[in-house]
Amino acid sequence: MKIAKKRLRHAVARFKQDFADQPTRALDDLLSPDMVCPMVDEEVGASRERISPPLTTLGLCIGQALSADGACQDAVARHQSERSAHGARPCSVNSGPYCKARRRLPLSLIERLASSVGERLEVMSRQSWKWRGRSVKLLDGTTISMPDTEANQAAYPQSGEQQPGLGFPLAMLVALISLSTGAVLRWASGPCRGKGSGEQALFRSLIPHLSLGDIILVDRYHCTYLTVAMLSTHGVDILTRQHHRRITDFRQGHHLGHRDQ
Repeated sequence: MKIAKKRLRHAVARFKQDFADQPTRALDDLLSPDMVCPMVDEEVGASRERISPPLTTLGLCIGQALSADGACQDAVARHQSERSAHGARPCSVNSGPYCKARRRLPLSLIERLASSVGERLEVMSRQSWKWRGRSVKLLDGTTISMPDTEANQAAYPQSGEQQPGLGFPLAMLVALISLSTGAVLRWASGPCRGKGSGEQALFRSLIPHLSLGDIILVDRYHCTYLTVAMLSTHGVDILTRQHHRRITDFRQGHHLGHRDQ
């Protein structure tokens, strides 16, 4: 087990390094231009000719997130190096234009590209990676700390264990993950408290994105009759542990059925 985990860590490190070394070309290995260009046209629309067009900026942003440095200056330096390698004229090393270009990227474009990558990996995964030919998808949730702004405080209430104004806004994040590839397929976010919030509510919003014949693997927090019924209507099976507070005695049910007969 330790050897397998070590190999996985090394594989992740190599992937991050390869992606960071060629940030603007890394997406070409995952999504073809025929798929990406229509998304960019629909989400971004017409744009001026820039040194960092939307797709280049997206690649630099992803490379920045995966790099060990993580600084905007590092992303600009990588862009400068890549342009020089292709014989293009050098660009400014000032990170200001890149930061402005990154802010102009529509969030909807990033979401569409991310879900497209996950779906493509799932379709391309080998049958031997699945359980009897069926896709197994994991669901898990976590809380994330948001920037402490008035807008976030209004949309994402902070933890009730802290006095008002002393804590950061908290959001709930729930994701569907492919067991075959490890790719995040879909996700949903929302406030941690309030009506219609919480992990189960966000999970229900993701159910329409499951496919007929899928198997969903969840923890016992989702072991409810409502969840089982909703998944059943979509042709999805669920694998979960029984909730520790729920007692199910199948032997008793068998005896009662026998007496009814």
